[in-house]
Amino acid sequence: MAGLTTVALGTSTPEIAVSVGAVRGGTTDIAVGQVVGCNVFDILGCLGLSGLVAGGGLVIAPAVQAFDVWVMPAVTLACLPVFVAGRVIARWEGGLLLAYYAACVAFLLLAMQKHDALPAFGNAMLAHLRMSPACERDGKGVAGPVGADAALWEATLFVGRRSASHF
Repeated sequence: MAGLTTVALGTSTPEIAVSVGAVRGGTTDIAVGQVVGCNVFDILGCLGLSGLVAGGGLVIAPAVQAFDVWVMPAVTLACLPVFVAGRVIARWEGGLLLAYYAACVAFLLLAMQKHDALPAFGNAMLAHLRMSPACERDGKGVAGPVGADAALWEATLFVGRRSASHF
């Protein structure tokens, strides 16, 4: 799994270069469009072509079935408020998305190693949710997490805890 994460990061390097270059050149629509377009093509085009070429079909590893397949829609749902409502990815949101990626990779590495720190890491992430500015607050304290912050972590931690045995 760590190797796959490294490969994914390496193959995304051209996308990072194009996005950063587009933003610096003032064409932010290209930055967003190419990332979304590349991901759609990677999922539909690359997997579709690989499925056509594979004689016996593509085997989906249990860890992918148990974690990645569920985190992918959670990430998509978490991004919807940013993409649809605000229509601008602010600096702090960009930093938050990057931090979530780092935390997701850390979670995967801990789960893969069946590390003793995994439950504490998961609890720390849940505590982060409760302290986050993305939480609704009532007169008595925190009513509960809402928005992209909550959707991403709740889904990731729920699926991750359920699927840690598959790594």
